Amino acid sequence: MPATVGSQHIVPAAAIEDLNNRERAIALYASDMPANYSYRVSDAATLTAWITQGAARVGLDSLYALAAVEREHRLRWLDNTATREELAAHARRFPKARRLRRAEEIASCITLRHVGLSQSAKARQSLSASAVVLASAPVAVAA
Repeated sequence: MPATVGSQHIVPAAAIEDLNNRERAIALYASDMPANYSYRVSDAATLTAWITQGAARVGLDSLYALAAVEREHRLRWLDNTATREELAAHARRFPKARRLRRAEEIASCITLRHVGLSQSAKARQSLSASAVVLASAPVAVAA
């Protein structure tokens, strides 16, 4: 169980290779990454710090759950079967759509150029949202 200081949950620092691409994107979204950040290969340490910061803000359990929910949302969206309720819930979780897209792009760059995925991160990529246990429903990610 993560410790709480004030309203902040304190979680152990996640090794970046132990997060899958979607988890990295959500962590970047929740971090202090500037909205106008332009990716540079030389920024690996800064990107790692933002991912770690975002993962700590969201909490690892919530991060895993949000990533699973978002994976299923993306699949239904691509298949054009997402309901209005699902689309609205996604918009509430990630109100800054442009920031989310940018975080996803940067997370992909990190995966391709800097850090691969551990076996546990790969295994979580295929988990359904119902397979990830979370005490409460995934909530909006502040950014």
